[in-house]
Amino acid sequence: MSQNKNSSYRWIILLLTFLPCFMMSVCQFQATPYAAQLMEKLHMTEQQYATIATAPMLVGVFLSFISGTLGDKIGVKKVVFYGLILTTIGALSRTVAGSYQILLLVTVLMGVAGVIINANNVKLMSSWFSPEQLGIAIGIIVAAGNGGTVLAMAIGTRLGTYSQAFMISGIIFAVLTILWFLFVKENRVEQEAKEE
Repeated sequence: MSQNKNSSYRWIILLLTFLPCFMMSVCQFQATPYAAQLMEKLHMTEQQYATIATAPMLVGVFLSFISGTLGDKIGVKKVVFYGLILTTIGALSRTVAGSYQILLLVTVLMGVAGVIINANNVKLMSSWFSPEQLGIAIGIIVAAGNGGTVLAMAIGTRLGTYSQAFMISGIIFAVLTILWFLFVKENRVEQEAKEE
């Protein structure tokens, strides 16, 4: 068994994988309590608002097919990091989106990191967790989406206007992107063993 699978650092890896998935869900469902504000300010129809509410999921249709391959070719840490950058740009840009079209585009961008993490989740977790703990680790990350939804609904409109709420979540994503870059490590011993 790899030394990493006994290392307490695996819990840092789990946390830094859980948090972006959790925040992606918070960001997606954060728009729900602000539906009336968004529709009024950006002159959206109910149908247009519905597309904003589900926009982060749209990217999965296209990106899920190549995310795992990219993780194999350039490494999980790098491909997730690039995805986190795009998600951060999307999350921060929602603050200044002045039209339905722009808001839709940047909200679609917000879904990139979640798709990439989901496609590479097993790869990353299996290099840090033993087979006995792997199910728990993956389950925790999968639960992130539901947890983020619950938090977004609990917070409601308490963060001020939708622009203020979007800015706060965008800043949190920026911090998570930096933390991922600084602290996530790939288990090179496991990767090399698989390649042989």
